[in-house]
Amino acid sequence: VLIDSSLTRGDAIQMFKHMYNKGYFNAKVNFSVDTLKRKRANIIFNIKGHPPYYIRNITYEIHDSLINKLVLNDKPNSLVISGDQLDIYAMGNERDRITRMLKNTGYYMFSKEFLSMKLDSSLNNHKADIKIIIRGANGIGDERLTHKQFRIRNFNIFPYYDNYNTGLSSQDTVFSMNKKEPSPSQQLHQYRFIQEGPLRIKPQAIVNALLINGGDLYNLDLTTQSYGRLSDIAIYRYVNIDYKLVKAPLGKDSIAQLDCNVQLMRNLSQ
Repeated sequence: VLIDSSLTRGDAIQMFKHMYNKGYFNAKVNFSVDTLKRKRANIIFNIKGHPPYYIRNITYEIHDSLINKLVLNDKPNSLVISGDQLDIYAMGNERDRITRMLKNTGYYMFSKEFLSMKLDSSLNNHKADIKIIIRGANGIGDERLTHKQFRIRNFNIFPYYDNYNTGLSSQDTVFSMNKKEPSPSQQLHQYRFIQEGPLRIKPQAIVNALLINGGDLYNLDLTTQSYGRLSDIAIYRYVNIDYKLVKAPLGKDSIAQLDCNVQLMRNLSQ
């Protein structure tokens, strides 16, 4: 390709950013152009890393007591470890990992915007401290729900969603079953199959494919796996699992609830 000095300079900047993100805060990157015959040239990048920075201490500042307990108990799975070479990429991955862990323990509305990491590299000994911060939620509007755990209440299952008339009344349930919560409360949770006309698939085949049950804490990974198991049922070409908040008064320490809607569309050949 034709040599473009601005693009070459951009490559050098990207190399520096990568070195910086891998803990080489004092890295130097420059380039030179060695011209050859017949309008050819070599571009030479000179990279000096200098000593990298290492993680000294990792501390946590988490305003919610239950979230604090969950995060600290999960520290053995952390991707950011004291003594390791500092890695900004790993810090970003750790932010994603903590967010996913909380979403797998009921925090349906939690997002990584609540989680930040503060880096202090001013120790002058090529060491840095990291503080992981999870700010508290406002007690106003929907944001107060971001730090609430959610349990699943009931299921509305649409086995032929492509043929479902949204104008149907709630009496168009063609099959309904209750399952007891496996906790000491033994609370009943309803599985309603909503379909216009007869149901031509065994309800238990769909229920067995779900890895989420009434009374369970919301779990992102189990929801994703349930997608896959439902998609493996040959007659379906499209699967959607949608959660709706159950509107009910919530106290400071109460657990919120979700209703789960399972929408299934048949293959055209079925």
